[in-house]
Amino acid sequence: MRSINSSDKNIILIFVLLSIISALIKLFLTINAALKGNKKLIELSYLKIHNKTHLFAKLYSVIGRARQSKIYEVMDEVEKLILKYCLRSRVSKPNKEKGKDYLTLIADLIKDDSSENETA
Repeated sequence: MRSINSSDKNIILIFVLLSIISALIKLFLTINAALKGNKKLIELSYLKIHNKTHLFAKLYSVIGRARQSKIYEVMDEVEKLILKYCLRSRVSKPNKEKGKDYLTLIADLIKDDSSENETA
């Protein structure tokens, strides 16, 4: 960071901070969508949520310039879109075999742990 000029450092830090805030907003809306839509959080794909930035574009544009009631209306729209477009799909066979899917990985760990307890 010493080689970075102080104004550049501030820009980089602001960008990182805004990225973190954006991720927290997406997480908050995802949890709300799951609770309102009677879905389990496990049914939603976090990768899809973070890749579908167009779902959140309207919300980010409204946050800075609209009334609070309009923000809540847009949040409800975004939550409905999350439930529509961000559901988990089936795990591909190569990803399942390599343990890249975290739900499969957790299930395998639990199965291994329970089999070790039975043999002990």
